Amino acid sequence: MTTEQEKLVVSPAKLFAVQLGARLKSIRKGMKLKQSAFANLIGISSDTISSIETGRKTPSIETLRAIAERLGMTVSELLDFQDEPKAVFSGPLKTHIMYIKTKPPREIQAFHEASKYFFDKARSIYKKPRRKPSIMRDSSNASREG
Repeated sequence: MTTEQEKLVVSPAKLFAVQLGARLKSIRKGMKLKQSAFANLIGISSDTISSIETGRKTPSIETLRAIAERLGMTVSELLDFQDEPKAVFSGPLKTHIMYIKTKPPREIQAFHEASKYFFDKARSIYKKPRRKPSIMRDSSNASREG
């Protein structure tokens, strides 16, 4: 093999690093996040996500597990380079969930409690039968009597 041919050969490790980087970049762009927000979401530095996305660095298996968990995927789904990443959620709900995942546990718990209160309150309002205002009830009764 000549020197020129050797330059064209890509090692399996380098190919894996490049494919993983492209996969993570595709997921990040699908979430409409900048590298810094994505790095914060998955719990690594912006420099590290940049190195992974460009194939210069390969994360450890522990880091892959953490990334997959934060993205709501299995490691096997994360490493499925043949398939487009599937969003578990979409639209505003997905954006909202991704934002919440960046918060510390106590803020997530507070948000959960506030959301539960809000939705329980809204449910109780919408379950009540709607009545006519009292003025309309009185005038409709008076017209029947008169």
